[in-house]
Amino acid sequence: MSSPLFIQPTQRQVQDYVFCRPCEKRFDDGGENSVMRLINRENDFRLFSMIRATLRRRSEGDFTVYSADDMNLDTSALAYFALSVVWRGSVHGWRLNGARLVQLDLGNHQEPIRRFLHGDGSMPNNLCVKVSVATDWASQQCSFFPSVNPDQKDATAFTFMTRGIWFDVVIGNPLPTYAYDSCCVRGADKLIFVGDFDRFVMWDFNHAKSTAVIDPRLRTS
Repeated sequence: MSSPLFIQPTQRQVQDYVFCRPCEKRFDDGGENSVMRLINRENDFRLFSMIRATLRRRSEGDFTVYSADDMNLDTSALAYFALSVVWRGSVHGWRLNGARLVQLDLGNHQEPIRRFLHGDGSMPNNLCVKVSVATDWASQQCSFFPSVNPDQKDATAFTFMTRGIWFDVVIGNPLPTYAYDSCCVRGADKLIFVGDFDRFVMWDFNHAKSTAVIDPRLRTS
């Protein structure tokens, strides 16, 4: 697992006593249980298998693009999961194995997202969720905690990756048109992007090395 503050191999989950049991169940039922069935687990990467059995819609640069509708995939669960992860990263100072993670700043978007996650409103209009599936080994074996994507200039993008699935939560007032088009929920074709993300994994790792505490097991001579 990696964050801007630490890099270490671990099988542990980030957890703390923060939310009540009904809230945790809402997170599970809203998206987490569904997404955990789709991520890469040893030799079973269910979402990747679904994509390989589906005709692609088009190519965009180094990536191919598929429609979630063509594979009967419920993208609302993917979006709920992504928003719940980012929101939870903004309301508490999480730790893993004693290391502090970066607490996200959602500003005035935090409360509308909370209401949506709680079931008190629809998904806010000023955000979108982009979902990408990685074909490279590194992405399929790793997880990255949410962080701000510095390459996003016309909006704020929080990016994280969970065992082969990359999530981008893009927030802006207003959002650029292309962001809506790439949204897995609001886009007309509910797009899923597929490609080799190895270079992004290496960029994140190298960027984190300049500030993070690196577990000795990952150091090389």
